[in-house]
Amino acid sequence: MASAIEPCPFCLSGHLHITQNGPSFCIVCQSCKSKGPHRNELENAIDQWNLTSRKVISLSAGAINNQPDLRSPSLRTGHH
Repeated sequence: MASAIEPCPFCLSGHLHITQNGPSFCIVCQSCKSKGPHRNELENAIDQWNLTSRKVISLSAGAINNQPDLRSPSLRTGHH
């Protein structure tokens, strides 16, 4: 059974294309042109794309959540 393809990990686009070059498959984002790894099985190409997508999106969310508050101290405390 085929897996659903996750959005692009780099631009979050859902405009994706499956390419086949000889015996190998890969997922390509039509928006930013990112490519997933080539795999001999379509399901493996999708699984690797999805794994990368989840990891990058998770790391991006963690980086955003751990950013220091660079606003002035008065804005952080609500006092002006």
